[in-house]
Amino acid sequence: VSTFAGVRAVINTGKKNPSEETRDYIIKEDGNCIYVFGGKLTTFDWIARKILKMVKKKITPDTQRKRWMVKPPIHMWTEHLDDLMVRRTRLALLRKDRGVTLLHKAKDRLCDLLNWSDERWQMEMERYRRNILKNYSLP
Repeated sequence: VSTFAGVRAVINTGKKNPSEETRDYIIKEDGNCIYVFGGKLTTFDWIARKILKMVKKKITPDTQRKRWMVKPPIHMWTEHLDDLMVRRTRLALLRKDRGVTLLHKAKDRLCDLLNWSDERWQMEMERYRRNILKNYSLP
């Protein structure tokens, strides 16, 4: 259903040939942000689990009570449905229906999070269908 290509994420140790760089990773915390540098595609799930354990340690009963005040990241970064489905979740690339079924089920919640009217939703769905069929479908 999908394919992947991209830049190999490595930590620069100064070697001339990037292929000789280590595939080690570094996890850094800065306040409430956790950053990951390097790593391998085959170990991303292990790194993600390690980060989830770090996050779990930070959650206290007090932060649980305050979570309703935090806007989900989806609100901050999504300008269009293709942002959400291709770049934020990759569901457009991983599902045969390109995630259209999920979008219909999540319409009310997404409109609420993104502060979109029904008219904006219709425009976004049209844009999404047009872009996804043009740019992310097999010939």
